[in-house]
Amino acid sequence: PFVNHNGGQLGFNPTARRGSAEYGLLYAGNADGGSGGDPMNMAQNLASTFGKILRIDPLGTNSANGKYGIPKDNPFVNDNDPNTLGEIYAYGARNPQRFAWDSKTGTMYMADIGQGISEEVTTVTKGANLGWRVWEGSFRFVNGAEVSMDSPRSDPKVTYPVVEFAQLDPLLQNSSAVTMGYVYRHNRLRALKDLLLFGDNPSGEMFYVHADKLPPNG
Repeated sequence: PFVNHNGGQLGFNPTARRGSAEYGLLYAGNADGGSGGDPMNMAQNLASTFGKILRIDPLGTNSANGKYGIPKDNPFVNDNDPNTLGEIYAYGARNPQRFAWDSKTGTMYMADIGQGISEEVTTVTKGANLGWRVWEGSFRFVNGAEVSMDSPRSDPKVTYPVVEFAQLDPLLQNSSAVTMGYVYRHNRLRALKDLLLFGDNPSGEMFYVHADKLPPNG
């Protein structure tokens, strides 16, 4: 509906093995449709593809137009609600430009760019509500320059970030924009072993946390 926040990464889960139900399924990060503050509440609307992580079978034919398949274990396929889309894997994302999987645990991590206060990295699980636009990171969203500090992370139905950092300057548009990197599970560069790597696009800074010492599901 607006000129920004309309698309993101496409990717296959590289940890899926041939013959498994997960093998060959395509994930798509789809942002909330743009403007600021998700004015049309797309991210929480299960009838919209905006503000979602979508999951489809490119070789299937059971979609509405017959051009792709909808996996039978997607979370809203069998909810008997005609207003929810079967393509949705998780919802409540703002701008999930990049995501990646941990080759050791299979965990999917998503970098979600914040509105004006908080940048986040979040685990993505089937059916998860990632919070936006009710929440920006761990805090209740108020507007582009403000979040509420009352009762952070207080909704048990929301998946909160495992990592978040404040934008450099809330009054300066696009001062920060988190981007996903990689979970390094190799031995060649020992200084990076078992680290979750991510960064900030405008500043060019890179960050890390230990992938095995994160809170489960936010």
